[in-house]
Amino acid sequence: LLGSSGPLTFCGEAHPARDVSLRCLDEHRWRIQVDIGGIMTTLEEVEEWNAFYQIYEGATYMNNGRTFLVTSLDFSTRIAITKGPVRTDYYTSVVDKTTIETSAAMLAYPAWIPS
Repeated sequence: LLGSSGPLTFCGEAHPARDVSLRCLDEHRWRIQVDIGGIMTTLEEVEEWNAFYQIYEGATYMNNGRTFLVTSLDFSTRIAITKGPVRTDYYTSVVDKTTIETSAAMLAYPAWIPS
């Protein structure tokens, strides 16, 4: 920051706010990229805990009203490669289902039987 007698002026990188995402607070993020004219462009970043609910091979991914198809995932760099925008008459979504089975029942508290 520079300041002589007036207000402070930032003198560093051109746009420091681009390095800080307000939407993704997790330090581990997946980048969703698309090939536009031979240049890989980042559409969005997704927090890792939520990435596998939104991006997986074959998934449709919506960004700014446009649909993209996820074609591959690079786990070492956390990059999802998409194709698009495409027109589809369907969308994909993940169903998260958990089944818990008990192997043995144990009494947590003794039963109270009124006399």
